[in-house]
Amino acid sequence: MKRIVSAILTTLMLAGGTLAAPTIAAPLPEPETINPGDIDTYATLGIMRFLPDHNTIGDLSPGLRIGLPGAFDMGLTAPYRYDFEQRQGALRHLQGSLGYGVTTSVGLYGAFRGYTTLQPTEEEQGVGTGRHNFGVRTDWAADQWVDAGTLHFGVALERKDVLHTVDKNGDETGLYRLATRMTWEGGLEMDMDTRATPYLGIRIAHGVGYSRHGTQDSLALRPGVRIPLGNPHMELQLMGHLALVRNDAEPEVAVFASLIYRHRPPPPPDFHALARQVGHTQLQVDDLDHRVRDIEVRIAEDPDQYAREPEGVHVLNHSGIPDLESKVAEMLEEAGFPIGHTADEPEVHRRHRTLVEYAPGEADLGRRIARSLPGFQMAEPNEDLPRGVKARVLVGFDLE
Repeated sequence: MKRIVSAILTTLMLAGGTLAAPTIAAPLPEPETINPGDIDTYATLGIMRFLPDHNTIGDLSPGLRIGLPGAFDMGLTAPYRYDFEQRQGALRHLQGSLGYGVTTSVGLYGAFRGYTTLQPTEEEQGVGTGRHNFGVRTDWAADQWVDAGTLHFGVALERKDVLHTVDKNGDETGLYRLATRMTWEGGLEMDMDTRATPYLGIRIAHGVGYSRHGTQDSLALRPGVRIPLGNPHMELQLMGHLALVRNDAEPEVAVFASLIYRHRPPPPPDFHALARQVGHTQLQVDDLDHRVRDIEVRIAEDPDQYAREPEGVHVLNHSGIPDLESKVAEMLEEAGFPIGHTADEPEVHRRHRTLVEYAPGEADLGRRIARSLPGFQMAEPNEDLPRGVKARVLVGFDLE
């Protein structure tokens, strides 16, 4: 969940009036860098309209991002643009990026990123060549600050070609020029129990510097949604852009769709950890072997101590009356109690009252046996009963 808006915010950057070259090799700037060996590939298709009767633009931006050792990653993007008003398209440039990730102990994590144009051209007009574009930005997310979801926010300073659509009498209508601007973005990734995850954000752009092309003030609403696909590493992102306040450069309306595939190779085997685990397991096996041998020695020395008694109720005759235990056993069997063992013990002290003994946790069984015998018989616990014996009846001559 915590990566939802990080991916969605990538698409937000594409919704700028310039198709601002994304600052990372993914559809949007993400507040996390990827691990070494991981690869993110993506393709973003967008349609932007700048005025009701001017400049509808389509953009296709494929790219990739590769995780580097440490907290770094790098990316490459190749944006292609088609201007439906000028009826021409072109590959604008190649763009490289470098990011560094940061985490904190308060649920806040982010990334600093820089990008620059590779192989720029010197064209000033056309479909926007992306000549000498460069910028820096930072994006952050907090997943523990609000219960509703994850907060995202970021800021960027960029120098890039922008589409100027002044009025019909202006000199700059429909032309691409280099300009410097800052953008602020923020939003909430909503934590909902649904397959698709919604997002709602805002974007503010403002021209800075002394350029005569610096009038780029805008405020836009950014609704979006992320939809996981059948493959656990693939997802589809849909993003909208609706300008509430607009002064040049930023589009009035834009819609984007991004298809992302995240390649996550299995981690290489850690032979040192495996050796430690094998050594720990061997120690456990050796300890178990010693315990088994100790038990075997004890059984050999005193086998009666470890002999398991037959299951069922044991009936012992302590009354001195021959065969009285057999009569009591028959009585208990008729009452539904299984008899495991009966014996006459003539050498024990003669009992006047019959006693029912039960093992810990078998109080209900002991009371039921006592109630099934004639007279008011006593039942009490005995923790020293032989192994496997749940209840034992010591027959007294009161049952004669």
